[in-house]
Amino acid sequence: MSKLEELILKLCPDGVEFKKLGDVAEYKNIKNKGQKCKLAYSITKTGLMPTEKYFNDSKITSDDTSGYKIVKKNWFVYSPSRIDVGSINFLKDAEEVIVSPLDVVFSVDETKILPAFLLSYLLSHDGMYQILNHRHGIEGTGRKLLPFEDFAKIKIPVPPIEIQTEIVRILDTFTDLISELDNELTLRKKQYQFYRDK
Repeated sequence: MSKLEELILKLCPDGVEFKKLGDVAEYKNIKNKGQKCKLAYSITKTGLMPTEKYFNDSKITSDDTSGYKIVKKNWFVYSPSRIDVGSINFLKDAEEVIVSPLDVVFSVDETKILPAFLLSYLLSHDGMYQILNHRHGIEGTGRKLLPFEDFAKIKIPVPPIEIQTEIVRILDTFTDLISELDNELTLRKKQYQFYRDK
């Protein structure tokens, strides 16, 4: 029996509780008044990253960033028009950044749910299915949005923190293994090309 199975039997033998996201999350709309924060980030399907890095050192951030939203460490950001392609993540590598005024920012109660666990669930098949079903169309266009008030209605599993921690650990291990395999494949392709050309 795996450690995860033992934890599930011990901590939630009757199954995992599901809650609305809004029960464990809080919408944030803190503006960058006085333009104190200068570090602008963008949300992409590969995560949160410095805007200039994402746009190849092009400056697209406005000179006046007072309307931008502040994001603190472990807070989530998503693009309401691109969340269906995975444009959601939480801030891991900085204490505070700013994002576009169009992005949605929220925090979670970390005593109830870990940011890494929530992100894994939201990007899973079940999470994306709910996201797709909660979006609304913009009249006259083919675009759909997911405002926070609708996003907050999504049902998420909230197992005990010990189980969430173990799940995150297992997923991180798989991510590391995939990265190693990708690196190995790249090296093998170079080796193949070397001998083929020779």
